[in-house]
Amino acid sequence: MQTRLFATPLRTWLISAFALVPVVAVFYGVVDRHLLDGAIATQGNVMWKLGLACIGMQLAFWGVFRCRQGLSSLALGAVTFWLLAFVYYAGPQAAFSALVMACVALALVSFLPHAEESPVALRLLLGIAVLVGTLGWLLPFPIHDARIYLPLSVLLLFVRRRCLLGAAAEVRTGWERLAGEQPWALAATTFLVGFASLGLWLPSVNYDDQSAHLILQNQLLRDGYYHLDIFSQAWAVSPWFNNAFHGLSSVLAGEPSRAPANVLWLLIGLSGAYRLARVLGASTGGALMATAIYASHPLTSYFGTTMQVDGVVAAVMMHLCAHLAAEHGRFRDGWKAGAMIGALLALKITNVVYLFGPCVYIAWMALRHRQWRWFGAVVITSVLVGGANYAYAWLITGNPVFPMLNSYFQSPYFPSVEFSDPRWHSGIHWDTLWKLTFETSRYVESWPGAAGVAMPALIGGVLVALARPGAARWITGWVLVAGLILFAQVQYLRYIFPAMAICCVAAIAALETTTGRRGALAVLTLVICIVNFLLMPTTYWVMYNGAWAGLVDNGRDYKSVILREVVPQEVLLAALKERSPTACVLLADARSPFIGTFPGNTLSVAWYDPQLKKAWDWANEDRSGMRWKQTLESLGVSRVMLTSETNPALDVALRQLGATVEDRRSNLELWSIEGAEHAACNRLFVDSRDRAHRLLHPWDAH
Repeated sequence: MQTRLFATPLRTWLISAFALVPVVAVFYGVVDRHLLDGAIATQGNVMWKLGLACIGMQLAFWGVFRCRQGLSSLALGAVTFWLLAFVYYAGPQAAFSALVMACVALALVSFLPHAEESPVALRLLLGIAVLVGTLGWLLPFPIHDARIYLPLSVLLLFVRRRCLLGAAAEVRTGWERLAGEQPWALAATTFLVGFASLGLWLPSVNYDDQSAHLILQNQLLRDGYYHLDIFSQAWAVSPWFNNAFHGLSSVLAGEPSRAPANVLWLLIGLSGAYRLARVLGASTGGALMATAIYASHPLTSYFGTTMQVDGVVAAVMMHLCAHLAAEHGRFRDGWKAGAMIGALLALKITNVVYLFGPCVYIAWMALRHRQWRWFGAVVITSVLVGGANYAYAWLITGNPVFPMLNSYFQSPYFPSVEFSDPRWHSGIHWDTLWKLTFETSRYVESWPGAAGVAMPALIGGVLVALARPGAARWITGWVLVAGLILFAQVQYLRYIFPAMAICCVAAIAALETTTGRRGALAVLTLVICIVNFLLMPTTYWVMYNGAWAGLVDNGRDYKSVILREVVPQEVLLAALKERSPTACVLLADARSPFIGTFPGNTLSVAWYDPQLKKAWDWANEDRSGMRWKQTLESLGVSRVMLTSETNPALDVALRQLGATVEDRRSNLELWSIEGAEHAACNRLFVDSRDRAHRLLHPWDAH
């Protein structure tokens, strides 16, 4: 007995010391390399202002509601502060759209068997998967209109109103339980996680959003269907689950919108971190710490600024891991796992690497226990939810993963090349984890610190999680292997964010359950979160250059300033769309193929459009300008957007056509061709690119 009593505190002390070593090393590196200096200089005051304002709201709520709510009023004050900030900066339309989509998803999933036995957060995710998975099959058809969406939504919400009221009651009960068990931890967590929502305040200025993701939204708003235009944008039929979700929110809001879908993904991610930590054995307080750690990752906030999917993948993966661990040995409701697997497949092709482990586990359990009906439900649901874009890609191009693997599928619509960016092939070395934090620009377009300090600081906890028996070992081990496989192919930080997020949650759960030192772990969590939040601007140059400071100091109208400075192309195109809705614009800068604002009316010479890229190369060979003149006339171009850098052949052609500068922003000039100001793009050329119309509904009059 004495030996066992001695061994337990010794073991706890050794584990604590082992976990503390990387923490000390990381924070020594933060100080030694002045990692926080740049971020604090640009956004430090913003963090202090927002933090003090949130604390002020918490104290105000405590002063008013402390008799009834007690300490839980502090958490309620933080939630209210961040919610009001979201409504102000993202706009009331965004808040309305998010609320409607959440209610519709919960109402829709309530029709499915045993759905209401799942937690509300999981039901929301499953409802979104079913809703967007169904929507994905309908995207090419002209039915996407607010006059259809809103009445159907109202009818569905009315029919399932009792289910929605029940879900609201569950949320309230869960909140009261958390507030009763851990009032201080809940107050601190709600204070901290709100900083992750700052990305939702910014306009959509991300490169990929402007060149690809916004296309679907604007086509639904203008034409009521998605064109499947693989000629204008090579990624048009790549996994579109997230784009379809954003398209749904845009139709409901009546304008292109990113914040409604992203705020729901953020909430799903936070709840996923909490659920996964609880399944791995963490207490309520430990699960709240894991939630705060997930929220504090600088990339968590970054993914709120864009429609890129890696943050969404992390959120869905955490729920899938938690679901499989909690349901171990229960062979019921295979559609739930299938819906999440389908959503992951429809989010990104490379998710097959993350899904390999869960799918092997599901197949093995079905084989071992002869649960073929359950296995069939998983497979069928995953195909229905995640198969739309692959089916349409195969129908249109002959390559289900177009434009990937085209050297194998040999689709005539894209060159037979493999994608490879030499910037992200620096290799994996023994100190790569250290370099991810302190030399991050090697692995993503960012400043040092964009990866945050959580992963290297908690690597000891990750190793402890690997040493634990059961679900912790298998989940942590697999996501580490999957992340390493992806990272070995291309050393790009965004792609391994899901693995980092899950590993950090598992580390917190492992350290709490093995050491029992909750006070010390809470302090460590707080320090990591503060450092991570200060590093948030390093993920994106727009934030690093003071976007949040401008918004806090000048209000939401500062978003127009951000647009003018970051994407003046959108400002020019938006103004032109008002003046001349039929204009045909050639974007003559291959580095800025921002056709998302005005799809169908804008033509880009970037590699995304192989036809026009060939035309660009061909026309530039003729210094007389005749080839360019022929190209512009054959396309029906009425405007040309140029940078200050000269293109001799195109300049000659514009002079021959009598073009003049119509508008100017920054280093951009919008030239108008004489006599063609109100001309539209060549109708035959545009229609040939509308694959949805030509192949799926050629009988209508588009």
